[in-house]
Amino acid sequence: MRHIPVFGCELDDGFDGFLRWVLALREDVGIAGNLAAIDIDTERAELVGKMATEDPSAGGNPISFTASEYSEIFERAVRGDLQEG
Repeated sequence: MRHIPVFGCELDDGFDGFLRWVLALREDVGIAGNLAAIDIDTERAELVGKMATEDPSAGGNPISFTASEYSEIFERAVRGDLQEG
């Protein structure tokens, strides 16, 4: 196990171990696991995607996304879907 003093936790599985720690912390402090839990829906996902491509900060992203891809990321956040793809 590796000790990460910044986080004060033991990580035995690289990123997967860190993710498990973050998810457990989120649950411990009562942070919702998806945007739907705070009454956000996907009704305007297309608009969110379009706005994301037009946002000036999008140019600094290491990976460029289309409006459709941003919409999918948003929809996954609403569902709480952490899986790639």
